[in-house]
Amino acid sequence: MAVLAVCLGQPEVGTAILLAFCGLLRIGEALALMVEDCFIGPEFVVLVLRETKRGIEQRVVLKHPMVRDWVIQFV
Repeated sequence: MAVLAVCLGQPEVGTAILLAFCGLLRIGEALALMVEDCFIGPEFVVLVLRETKRGIEQRVVLKHPMVRDWVIQFV
């Protein structure tokens, strides 16, 4: 679905779908992400979730290399 969204000219939607699926995010958490909430390291991507269901700030670490490469190309 993420690749199809990019092929249809919606890279933002494709990236949101990918991050929601790989990070096990709720749709509200995925849609609330901003570029400054994403930190890219040499082998990982960290997403800072400012508002969660419990109301506390949490971090999600994504270590899959393809997800990291996707996020780098999107940013």
